[in-house]
Amino acid sequence: MVIVLLFGVFPASTQTLHVAPAPLFRCPVYDGAADPTMIYNQNEQSWWMLYTQRHANQDGADVAYCYGSKIGVASTSDHGATWIYRGALDLAIEPGQNTFWAPEVVFDKGIYHMYVAYIQGIRNHWGGDKHILHFSSKDLWTWKFESQLPLSTNSVIDPCVFHLPDGKWRMWYKDEMQGSVSMVADSPGLLTA
Repeated sequence: MVIVLLFGVFPASTQTLHVAPAPLFRCPVYDGAADPTMIYNQNEQSWWMLYTQRHANQDGADVAYCYGSKIGVASTSDHGATWIYRGALDLAIEPGQNTFWAPEVVFDKGIYHMYVAYIQGIRNHWGGDKHILHFSSKDLWTWKFESQLPLSTNSVIDPCVFHLPDGKWRMWYKDEMQGSVSMVADSPGLLTA
């Protein structure tokens, strides 16, 4: 009896509920979209997702599918209902095929700043020095290498950047050499350490 009375108290909604597909996006090239970050593309007036383009559909030894990954790009012009694969970023900073993981992108004063984990080469097993690199861009396609961040050790991944109320910038990241704990680094500006 109580349940019947409650249904009568709340009016039926006039809005149509749209259910998003699950998953929202699958990389059509390697089926391995991981570590996504979202940023609004000011030029295209659309949302962009940058992600680790792992090679999930490729055969290889052990964890080789996690290495040699580029940063993939997908965009949506309908507020996330559908996504279109746009390609992979060209972040070559040295010869050979290398590994990029877990992009983080922020927009400040007309410039996009990307922080991304970098490992030289491709491996079959977990390993290699891991650094966080800083790139800048005006359009989210063409990226300029700015620096390798001077962080706690040579095994840092998964950056997350936030603009603090006092104007400084804070980065949280994982330091694998220190038990995979989250570390913090502060900066007065995005171009300074």
